[in-house]
Amino acid sequence: MAAAFGVVFAMALSDGKMSHMDIVSAPSTFDLNLTDFRQAFDRAAAVAAGSDNGGISTCERMPDGSDKCATSDAGFQRTAALMRASGLIDCSLRQKITFVAKAAGDGRLESIEVDGTRADRANQLRFSDVVADVATALDGRAIGSSAPLFDLRIRLMFDDSDQSINEPIFVVTPHARVECLRARSGVSLAMRCLFHPI
Repeated sequence: MAAAFGVVFAMALSDGKMSHMDIVSAPSTFDLNLTDFRQAFDRAAAVAAGSDNGGISTCERMPDGSDKCATSDAGFQRTAALMRASGLIDCSLRQKITFVAKAAGDGRLESIEVDGTRADRANQLRFSDVVADVATALDGRAIGSSAPLFDLRIRLMFDDSDQSINEPIFVVTPHARVECLRARSGVSLAMRCLFHPI
């Protein structure tokens, strides 16, 4: 499934809307290192959720020097329980959302990649929340409900009936260029949003 999603991702990069070089050669960094970003993300998640249950729970250093992080499961399980009680889902679920933060030599972040799934509505909703919290953390103010981010979050909740399901979604915030990718469920249920500095 990951390989198939990689093909869709490569196709999205080659469709003329954004080149591979546009994504990997951004000359600047965000004004945050991983520690600063974690604190900003935790603040954003706490404000959005009304509690401290949505913050970053763990980060693991990867062989390439990037950091792979996961968010707390408590808020997700609360959402899943509400969905079960409402009859929207009928099984126990596990949060399947991570993000990878890559830093430059000076420690400042170069990019953030958020990975998730739309295999179930709870994970799909949580992915949308995490994307908004990352945007807020990078911008230093609450922009998760701004018009461009709100539109992005709505589009991330669409299913295969969305005519643009295989097309990348681009959003620009004051401090980041965001590209999100989805595919038809027959190809992959994976979702990915990439944040690069502007």
